[in-house]
Amino acid sequence: MLRTDTKILLVEADQRSRDKLGTVLDKGQFIFVAVGRKSEILSAVSKGNPRLVIVGSTDRRDGNPISLCRELRECDPELPIIIVNADGTTENAVAALRAGVTDYFLRPLTRDQFLASVGRLLTDQMRKRSADPKRRAPVMPHTPLVGGSATIRAIRRYLVRVAATDITVLITGETGTGKDRVAQLIHRHSSRRKRPFVSINCAAVPDSLLESELFGFEKGAFTGADSRFAGKLILAEGGTVLLDEIGEMSLGAQAKILRVIEDKEVTGLRSSTSRQLDVRFITATNQDLESAVADGRFRKDLYYRLNAARIELPSLADNRADIGALIDYYLNELRAKYDRESVGISPAARDHLTAREWPGNVRQLKNTLETAIATCATGEITEADLQPCLGRRDRPPAKGSPCADDRRELLRTLSASRWNKTEAAKRLNCSRMTIYRKMAKYGIETDAEGSGPLRD
Repeated sequence: MLRTDTKILLVEADQRSRDKLGTVLDKGQFIFVAVGRKSEILSAVSKGNPRLVIVGSTDRRDGNPISLCRELRECDPELPIIIVNADGTTENAVAALRAGVTDYFLRPLTRDQFLASVGRLLTDQMRKRSADPKRRAPVMPHTPLVGGSATIRAIRRYLVRVAATDITVLITGETGTGKDRVAQLIHRHSSRRKRPFVSINCAAVPDSLLESELFGFEKGAFTGADSRFAGKLILAEGGTVLLDEIGEMSLGAQAKILRVIEDKEVTGLRSSTSRQLDVRFITATNQDLESAVADGRFRKDLYYRLNAARIELPSLADNRADIGALIDYYLNELRAKYDRESVGISPAARDHLTAREWPGNVRQLKNTLETAIATCATGEITEADLQPCLGRRDRPPAKGSPCADDRRELLRTLSASRWNKTEAAKRLNCSRMTIYRKMAKYGIETDAEGSGPLRD
């Protein structure tokens, strides 16, 4: 339940649109303040007052909404920002991504989806603020490496030793094995734990956005760059940067990352000066980088630079001894999340979960349990409660090129969803912003209404 002192900053220059948004944000559940001029918006954010900012239209004298979002992100790197726009083109969504927007909605709003996003972002933000009122760095979630097998125990011991150094770490393993969790644990056990942990999904950042997103840019560097942006690497100053899915980077992008890792300095677009960078780099991939190097798809010099210390995570198929411990851990976590403390699991359902192959690994197991505990009609999860999720997702990984298969799957899902990004995100078990990022990465464009492709 949201607290009654929750404050949302509503930016909407048009009075009629402001009234509509105000109607959606029922004051019985939320406290919101409508503001107009940029000066008062930035002032409120700099003082740390709002828990969330919703940006609709802006005063013409203050620039466009994307420009405002960029300035808000500069004021507070962790503040949730929702943009509500009438322009549904991929180009506009990419511009919002560049500006650091957390979620993106088109008019007319779908009330339930919009309120669900608002509630989720506010809950996450309040949890962070209560854990760290000063918010000098993102609050690291408690993410233990679950399992008592010899393999997991050995990884835990090595992880602690590696965390005590500043060495570059390469984490490998199949999709869903917990590479992001291990990176967070390394950060938590390191001397940098009080500084930011910034995760960058390399597969979700198109080459055209890499430099501006990671290294920053000066005002006027490109169309829409109405103000300066420091870049995600600078925002991680003093902390740890996870370059996730590093194997998906193009050769050109790899060269730029190698230079930053070696020189420990960044130069933003159109900037005449370099900035020193004090961060630790951790990288993660589900690809065989040795084969990628041999095939010329991954730079040998970058591979050797990243592979200073290596942690290889086992698949669930190779580590079946820990499935029972994972079931217990996630059941406890999900009971609290859904306020279903009395829900148990039948012996038959537990045996069914333990016997499965789990091609999606730990992530798939958790998603299955989450669906079951959220939808089971009784006080016990049965085999019948598991089937809706398992029937939909329990299939082996696709053959061939990961990128080509991913693009085909995205197009198929968008078409099946009638190009509804929210529905496609649900089917692919990801966020709408991930859909937009992948569309930009794979060159999938839509018409102005977002109802179909301009080209394929």
